Amino acid sequence: MRDPYDVFTYATLHVPMGSKEVYASAHDWRYFTKIKEDMSAGGKVYYANLTVKQGETGYTRQPMKADESYTIYIGSLGGNKVNTVTFNGVDVTDQVANGYYTTPPIKDESELSISYEVNPSSVAALSLNDVRVMGYQNEITVSNIDEPSTVTVFGADGKQVAVVPSALGNVTVPVESDRVYLVKVGARTFKLAL
Repeated sequence: MRDPYDVFTYATLHVPMGSKEVYASAHDWRYFTKIKEDMSAGGKVYYANLTVKQGETGYTRQPMKADESYTIYIGSLGGNKVNTVTFNGVDVTDQVANGYYTTPPIKDESELSISYEVNPSSVAALSLNDVRVMGYQNEITVSNIDEPSTVTVFGADGKQVAVVPSALGNVTVPVESDRVYLVKVGARTFKLAL
């Protein structure tokens, strides 16, 4: 196999840089990442980052072509269950079909956040059926609490961050960003990352 950089050298010497012909004329153009030109239209392509935060440590940030929608599969492991999916702080859980969510056209920095119910049990599922737990910009919001329940927020280290006794309806708890949290609502536990 040829060294992909040889293609770049060839293209640089024979075709003016900054044009789509540099890549179109090179057989191994696929080795170059983050090419900022549109091969089909020949125009400039602008990118925006989509950050995906899940109930684990860390997140994924991917540059996406601006003004386009993307379909993403959302799954869970280890007996956990997807609880709430938010896009830029808006609950879009009802738009997830068979595990797939399609973003609106991404115009600028965007965030997809997923919270999970940790090992849901059939006993706990009998109450607080539609509880939604979501996090966005230094806040965790628990909504649809249909019976008085204690809401307790724990950090990934197990330390209690906040407690709201006898919560009903919707509750918002201020927290720090870039952290993983466990949120206990009654007998149910949820996990999310901000």
